[in-house]
Amino acid sequence: MHLRSWTIGEIKITRVLEIAGGGAAMTAILPHAVPEAVSQMPWLTPAYANDDNTLKSNIQCWIVATPSHTLMIDTSIGNDKTAGVDLIGTKGVVISSIN
Repeated sequence: MHLRSWTIGEIKITRVLEIAGGGAAMTAILPHAVPEAVSQMPWLTPAYANDDNTLKSNIQCWIVATPSHTLMIDTSIGNDKTAGVDLIGTKGVVISSIN
């Protein structure tokens, strides 16, 4: 697991990276992002595309810590691990709120 953090004022944002750079699943999200199409956009490589013209994708979540709250932002695309939940100390607790 790879952690990277930024602090903006009193807010700390931490990226919890589980898997980096894979491209196989991107066509499920972006069906036209096939290697032939990606190869027509050389500016995507190396930041956003792999050498085999597949888009990079990360399985990650974000932890946002404010003076009064700690939030975990997760797209739920990953492999059912609980790395982010374990880091904020809420093992076994699922908190979901969309306002």
